[in-house]
Amino acid sequence: MKYSDFEVRKVKEADIRLFISGANETKRAQDIKCPFCGAEKKFRVLHGGKYNYARCWVCNEGFSGPLEAYAHLQGLDIKRDYVRCIEGVASMAGIVITPEETIRKEKIKEEKT
Repeated sequence: MKYSDFEVRKVKEADIRLFISGANETKRAQDIKCPFCGAEKKFRVLHGGKYNYARCWVCNEGFSGPLEAYAHLQGLDIKRDYVRCIEGVASMAGIVITPEETIRKEKIKEEKT
């Protein structure tokens, strides 16, 4: 499956707080327990405006966006399982995405009618 840049961008902009255990979806910025090193209130989760990432102040581990968080949560390799990550984030975030091939087939059907 291949998705358009527009579809992928929608998924990359999904709220990272949906994919981090312990994150509060109503708080723009918050410090929670780090899922990597276990440090209390040192894992900064930030969502809002141009920010959508999470990083630990102690071990410096984190996620640059929802795709990385989902891959970690599911035990996937983001490079090898990229499409699966795109589809998983979209599903969990309630984002409808359509493969380019499906869009092409629908346009062909419309042109024939």
